[in-house]
Amino acid sequence: MSDDFHRLAHDLGSVAQLPVVGSYVAAAVERTALEVKDGWNGKLFADGHAKLTGRAITYDMVGAGLSAEVGAKRGSGKQAGVVRLLENGSVQNAPHGYGAAALAEREANFESRVESAAVLALRRAGLL
Repeated sequence: MSDDFHRLAHDLGSVAQLPVVGSYVAAAVERTALEVKDGWNGKLFADGHAKLTGRAITYDMVGAGLSAEVGAKRGSGKQAGVVRLLENGSVQNAPHGYGAAALAEREANFESRVESAAVLALRRAGLL
């Protein structure tokens, strides 16, 4: 990910603490997490030895909705271990990087959503 993206994520932690901004940022984070989850699931195998991985990716909102964790949930019965093997690879298997690709594909949309959240918050506060 780009340095700008990392700076944006860091800045969100402090800006989103403001009540008027937090709900808009949380909505942007959740929408992006959902899209990353769906994009990653769409890239997983739908047949063969990994036929049950196609819906294995989930997401959880963290920290009052200001962060999200997207990935295969261990113990869910949906081949979480196979998903991690496909993502990271092993000595015998090259990594696929589907999760990283799904995140990178949505970086620009996320930045746009956060910008929109800032505009909405400014309007709601009567500053725009």
